[in-house]
Amino acid sequence: MAAISVILLWLHLMAIALAGASVFGIPVVGRVMRAASADAKPMLMGLARRLSMLGRGAVLVLIVTGPLLLWVKYAGGAGLPVWFQIKMLLVVLLVANVILSGINGKRMARGDSVAAARAPMLGAASMVFLTLTVLFAVLSFA
Repeated sequence: MAAISVILLWLHLMAIALAGASVFGIPVVGRVMRAASADAKPMLMGLARRLSMLGRGAVLVLIVTGPLLLWVKYAGGAGLPVWFQIKMLLVVLLVANVILSGINGKRMARGDSVAAARAPMLGAASMVFLTLTVLFAVLSFA
């Protein structure tokens, strides 16, 4: 079981890194896109789409490996501190924001100016939720 928990932890940490690349990368691409020429915008939109796919895949890995880690390494998570419950609430908020961002991104790709105006706020919310999730994970297991 020790080898399984090490593999699960490695997958979980890699997924956090990939989610972070997406969560912090998409807003940067968005800022560049606002100042880009009309010729560069499709390429930048494609980059944002790929980062979004990477982020969604990472969140899926996190959703799978998190409960498995709790089951294998922490006997289901019984006795974990309140920090862990706060972390889980932040995970739910992050997943909801990822879903909303995906819907918003599709609207933005169709030329919806309201969606384009909303994108920076959703990106900032993802950054906050991910950052706080990692903070409360550290507090939970430190």
